[in-house]
Amino acid sequence: MKKAKVPGFRPGKKVPENILISYIGKDGVRKATVESILKRTLPHAMSSVDGRALKDSIRITSTFPEMEKTYSSLNILK
Repeated sequence: MKKAKVPGFRPGKKVPENILISYIGKDGVRKATVESILKRTLPHAMSSVDGRALKDSIRITSTFPEMEKTYSSLNILK
């Protein structure tokens, strides 16, 4: 909400949820939410296998659309 650039709102100010959804759209909000969740959780998930995996063998093979579809259909991320 604070990072969205919506006309009529100053940068950094919280935009009401209903205005944000109508401006960006539900799909845009969902994509931003999934991206935010992944940015916060992936470093921790990757660090949990760091000591057991071969060097440079850790990588994410799922595409963003696949992760988004999984989240959208199951409402969870694994």
